[in-house]
Amino acid sequence: MAQRTDLAGVLHADLDNFPHVEKHACKPAYDNIPFRHDEEAFRRWCEGTTGYPIVDAGMRQLNATGFMHNRVRMIAASFLVKHLLIDWRWEGLLWPQTAGLRTGQQ
Repeated sequence: MAQRTDLAGVLHADLDNFPHVEKHACKPAYDNIPFRHDEEAFRRWCEGTTGYPIVDAGMRQLNATGFMHNRVRMIAASFLVKHLLIDWRWEGLLWPQTAGLRTGQQ
């Protein structure tokens, strides 16, 4: 049986050690990415109706169960930021779950 990690403690430690990642990218050059404010694309991503099966399956699972596998979480978060160009800091979108991803700790 897999042992659960105190994820909340790990993520808070990430933000304690790297507080700038809450409002800025780890690399200053990434603060200049021209993010979009696309509410329709964000809504489709949240609902799992983007048309990308792995992203949609993960988001639908999250909506239905409150759980998403860590690999699918990385795919969905990456899709949001790199494909849809929606800033993870938009309207409080900062996911506590992704704090480890931004600092390279999975």
